[in-house]
Amino acid sequence: MFNIIRDVEAPECLSHGIYNDPSVTDALKKIFHGKCYLCEQSRISDPEIEHFIPHEGDAFLKYDWNNLFYSCSRCNSIKSNRHVNLLDCSDPTIDISMEIVHLAPSLTSEDVTIRPST
Repeated sequence: MFNIIRDVEAPECLSHGIYNDPSVTDALKKIFHGKCYLCEQSRISDPEIEHFIPHEGDAFLKYDWNNLFYSCSRCNSIKSNRHVNLLDCSDPTIDISMEIVHLAPSLTSEDVTIRPST
């Protein structure tokens, strides 16, 4: 995961109740450097618009520019609305690189560990 800055204006279609539009996907792709915000895959053949906070029928969250993230279909499907306690990579008060600890194994047969830094 990596930090992003929302330096692109919200597409006009959001104010008309449309979020699944190429203009939204293109703007998010630019902001997220063409990478899925969860797995960081950059060759996304099927990008999806992920709702960071599940909207579950809430129109504000559904079309809120700050709640829309660039995602691959695999991560969007896995996250779904079940995983809600995630780091917000668009929050300027959070340094993602300082919040995640990645422990590489000493042997290839061991597991990689990724955990919060706190």
